[in-house]
Amino acid sequence: MAAPSTLIIRGAGSGEDVELYLNLQTNEFPDGEIRGQIVAPQSPTIEFEVDSADLISTMFAYNLTPAGNGIQVTTQLTNGVRELGSDAEFDNLVGLYEVANANGGILLEDGTVLLPSDDPSRYAQLALTNRVDSFELLAGSSGDPNRNTTAEQFDDVLLEGGRFYAPFVIANGGAIGFEGFINAENAESDGVFNDPADFREDLVAYFAFLDANPDGAAHLQSRGNNIFGFEDLPSNLSISDNDFNDAIFQLDFMV
Repeated sequence: MAAPSTLIIRGAGSGEDVELYLNLQTNEFPDGEIRGQIVAPQSPTIEFEVDSADLISTMFAYNLTPAGNGIQVTTQLTNGVRELGSDAEFDNLVGLYEVANANGGILLEDGTVLLPSDDPSRYAQLALTNRVDSFELLAGSSGDPNRNTTAEQFDDVLLEGGRFYAPFVIANGGAIGFEGFINAENAESDGVFNDPADFREDLVAYFAFLDANPDGAAHLQSRGNNIFGFEDLPSNLSISDNDFNDAIFQLDFMV
């Protein structure tokens, strides 16, 4: 597996320099064909730019640690997914959760870190249970783009500086929401949280870390300029079209 590549962006916010890092790992681009974009000195907005529109991310997290502990980072949805072109048969639900590092580990109560590869089922359960409650994004539209979350509806989400965050998507989860999905998975008799899809419309959570996905496939793709798209169809059923336009989102961070 290729070594992580790091995209560094410097911006200005509250009179102090701010650095944010976007960590990507990919087999297609082992040398990390990524470059940073300098933000205008008077702008508090921090942007990302990636050279290739087909850079599949097998490991991805927003790193807000340079903002400093206790610093609030305002997160906004750019233009809304309707304008960005999400197009899927499902109502997909995108969320965000805190991770301990750029490898996607989750900090446990005993101080140890659970990696996605350690126990994917437990990892998924903890990620969704400890998600950022205020971050909720409907994307895909099931043929009706007016059902996608707009930037105005999304409003501002406050994140904590000094931390890492990663996105996930619940394929076809818009109708039941996060809690509905968690309750349904916990109620399954096999005791496996977030197991692979049994049929096309089955609800499954997919992550920006390959080892966390129950079908063992990458489900996130960079589309350039801090725009990312999820693939919502399961790879294990050999029906995925790999178009990565089923839940497209772009986030802006302001300090």
